[in-house]
Amino acid sequence: MQNDLAIGVKNSDHARYYSVLFAPKQHRDALYTLYAFDAEIQRIPHLVSEPALGAIRLQWWIEGLAGERREEMRTHPIGQSMVDVRRQYNLPFDPLITLIEERVRLLLHSDHDALADEKALESSFGKTHAVILHLAAFLLNEGLDPQTSDLSGHAGMVLGLIEVLRRQSLHIKQSDLIALAFEHLEKARSLIKNSNAELLSVYLPLVGAHPFLKRAMRKDDAFKQREISDLYLLTRMVFGLI
Repeated sequence: MQNDLAIGVKNSDHARYYSVLFAPKQHRDALYTLYAFDAEIQRIPHLVSEPALGAIRLQWWIEGLAGERREEMRTHPIGQSMVDVRRQYNLPFDPLITLIEERVRLLLHSDHDALADEKALESSFGKTHAVILHLAAFLLNEGLDPQTSDLSGHAGMVLGLIEVLRRQSLHIKQSDLIALAFEHLEKARSLIKNSNAELLSVYLPLVGAHPFLKRAMRKDDAFKQREISDLYLLTRMVFGLI
């Protein structure tokens, strides 16, 4: 089952998949579970013909994490693994429920309305991308507060901005989004230097941020189709070059 979750993570995000290989072996299954859950929540809106249908499917996860669908959760491979990780690490589910609620909001509203300015971007990505990073660090820290809220916030902004740059769906100028992403990337890099080295693997997906943003500056659509190569990702990760 865990191998299936790892494959699912790889299919959705190569950088995230490879980053787990640099984490302590005893925590890898838990990380793949968390990342597989996040990938599933992000995938649902793309599987439905109407936003309302996606909201219903996401509500199932909210109720499952809230304990209202215990038996059904056990029949879902990701759901069962999430329950196991919660038991092993005392993983809090409330932030994940908030994450899903934010994904529902984004699904039911256009990006133009939901992500209208920098404040809205920070709020949304703080509830989604940053939360996953912080909880991944929580898992690596043996279920204790990793003190990475600021680092996860900046890193989450970078990953979130890359997400919206790929879609090119905001009224905000692309050049402004890129500049904002570079700003948060530099802040994340600075904080990483002073953070617990054992938590570094959580932030390794950032290795692809700089080349992506540089490509995005070229003001063409081609950068969206050209993925960062696996060799580049792995080489940078080996040396911790974020």
